[in-house]
Order: sequence, then C-alpha cells, then structure tokens
Amino acid sequence: MSVSFRFFVLSCMLLYVVSAETLPDFEVAYPKLLESRGVRGEKVLHIKDGLTLQLEKTSVLSENFILTDSSSGKSVVTQMNGKVLEQTLYHDKKNT
Repeated sequence: MSVSFRFFVLSCMLLYVVSAETLPDFEVAYPKLLESRGVRGEKVLHIKDGLTLQLEKTSVLSENFILTDSSSGKSVVTQMNGKVLEQTLYHDKKNT
C-alpha cells in the first residue's frame, strides 16, 4: 500500500471519528474506495451499510506547514510542504 493511500484512509477514518455523535463500544469496518466520475476528483468511501462518505479535495493548509511534536517531552519542529500534504487530503461534502 502506498503512503499516500494510507494517509488518505487514515484521514477518512479520523473524519469519521470526529464527525460521529456517538460511537459504539466496538465495531469493525472494512472501508471500500468506490469509483466516482466527478469532475473535481470526488471519491466515494463506503465505510459500512448506511455510512458512505462523499469526499472531495480540500485545501486548508498553508504552503509552509509547521508540525511541532512534544510527545517526548522535548519539542521537535518539522517543516512540511502543505501543498504536497493536500494532494491526498479530502473532506466529506455532507459534514462541512
């Protein structure tokens, strides 16, 4: 699996968790990326029966994106190219 596809799936799962009102105790889902013929590069991600995300490209990062990680007790600053990160960044049209 390519890194960009993993980032895409992780972003979609994060979007699902953030937008969910209540989460069940435990549930396993096997998301499927479906074909879409949208002009703007939309993608359809089927999570489970009754939950399908209509994803479209999004632009929320600046060109110079700074990530600061303080999880080890020491700040580690990483400069990233926001435009490259956005190449695989999508949002659900219904939950904007």
